[in-house]
Amino acid sequence: MTPSRDLHGWQLFLGGIRLPVLAHTPAALQELENRMDNLSARHLSHVILRDPLMALQVILYLQTHQGRLRNHDITTIGQALLMLGMGPFFRHFANQQTIDELLAGQTDALEQCHTVISRSRLAALYAHALAEQRHDTDSEEVMLAALLHDIAEILLWCFAPQQMTAVAGLLHTTPGLRSAEAQQQVFGFAITQLQHKLVTEWHLPQILQSLMNEAKPDNPRTGCTVLAVDLARHATYSWYDPGVTHDLEAIAGLLHTSGDEIWRLVRETTLQASQEWQLYDVRPLAARLVETG
Repeated sequence: MTPSRDLHGWQLFLGGIRLPVLAHTPAALQELENRMDNLSARHLSHVILRDPLMALQVILYLQTHQGRLRNHDITTIGQALLMLGMGPFFRHFANQQTIDELLAGQTDALEQCHTVISRSRLAALYAHALAEQRHDTDSEEVMLAALLHDIAEILLWCFAPQQMTAVAGLLHTTPGLRSAEAQQQVFGFAITQLQHKLVTEWHLPQILQSLMNEAKPDNPRTGCTVLAVDLARHATYSWYDPGVTHDLEAIAGLLHTSGDEIWRLVRETTLQASQEWQLYDVRPLAARLVETG
C-alpha cells in the first residue's frame, strides 16, 4: 500500500504498520533470553529503552491486549514488563524486522534514520537526568516521553526515505528555511502534526501524551521532556548553536540551579550516551565537547 500524500493518509498508514527495530535489538534480546533464569526486568528494560521503536512496540502491545486486565495506564517499560511477564514478552517479540533490512541499499537514508534515533536516545537520557535532578515521582515516564517524541520523523525515514531526503536537500540549499516549511513543501504538512496524529491514533497513555505536548511547557515534567528534546536537537548541529545557550538557560530556570551545574549534568549525560555510539553507528556528540573548551 502506498499512502496518500495528505496527513490523514500517512496517519492511517503509519498507524497500522509493523514497526521495525534497530539491527542490534534482536541480537541483544536473544542474548538476554538465553540467560532468562538470571534476567531481571531492569536489564531487559535497559535494552528496550535504547531503541524507541522497540519501546513503542511494547507500550502499544499493552495498550491493545491488556486494556481490560488493568485499572491504570502503563506508562513505563518497567511497568509493561511486569504486566506482560518475561516468557510472553520473548514469545511475542521474536522475529523482528530491522531498519537495516527495510532500508537495504539506501545508505544515506539509513544513516539519517540512525542519527534521529541516536538523538532520541540522547534526549531520553537528558530527560531522565533532569527529572532525577528535580526528584520527579517517576523519571522513567519523562524518559520514555522524550524517547518517543520524534517517532514520526524516525518512521518517515524508514518508510518515506525519498521524501525525507528531499526535505534535507531543501534545508541544505535554502538558508533560513525552517524545517516545518520544508516538510510542508514536500509532504503537505509538518512532521509535528503527524506526530500528534499518531500518538492519538495509537491511544498512547494520556500521561505520555501530556509529557510530549509542547503546547503545555509550563508543566515542569513536560518542561523536562521538551527541553531535553530541544537540547539534543540543537547540540546535534553544534554546541555553539544559539539554541543550546537558550536551552541551558531554560533548564537552569526550570530546575532553579546554576548554569554551571546544568552544564556539568549535560556533559556527564553526553559522555554516558557516547558509550552506546556503536549501537547507532553515529559519531557521538561527546566527541565534539572539545569544541567548547
